[in-house]
Amino acid sequence: MGAEEATGLMPDATAEIEYLPLCELDWCARPSDPDYHVCIVCGALATEHAHVASRARAPGRKKDKANQVMLCVPHHREVDERQGGVHSHHIRDLPKGRTYFRLDIHGNELFQRVLEGGDDGTARQDAEGPEPEARRAVGENHRPQGEEAKAEDDTPQTGLALPAITPLTEDWAGLSDDALQAKFNAADQMQ
Repeated sequence: MGAEEATGLMPDATAEIEYLPLCELDWCARPSDPDYHVCIVCGALATEHAHVASRARAPGRKKDKANQVMLCVPHHREVDERQGGVHSHHIRDLPKGRTYFRLDIHGNELFQRVLEGGDDGTARQDAEGPEPEARRAVGENHRPQGEEAKAEDDTPQTGLALPAITPLTEDWAGLSDDALQAKFNAADQMQ
């Protein structure tokens, strides 16, 4: 045994490193994961543990790690009934994995993110952040009506009355003002 080992100055290379948790709540799903402790909607660092199923309505799920998401204070207030929240939120188990949804007071989907899992058993996290406003506004989940409207999963249908965004297929740079106005009027009539 060397002098260094006898004094305890050299750490044992085979010993496991123990990380101190960032979060001291005993029911935190991932107390040592810094990437988990950011707002799921906007990515803000100042967050709170938000219970998706209300603690008052589901007291047995207070410490359920599957019943929580991280939200910043403003996004938590939007869904907090005690503070007059105007949005609702829920987590559903879908084929693509556990998915978090935010809805406005009319039931329109504002935000969704796959939290984890899927049919293939792999854990996934949506790393791209919040959806762009334009995609949320027109309803990314637009489905046709009738026989084709049968959904593969039970995701709520949103944005059914709104058309999907289509890319411009022609060059409008060379059009005159009158031609542009005619196209605008034709599009306005379609609405």
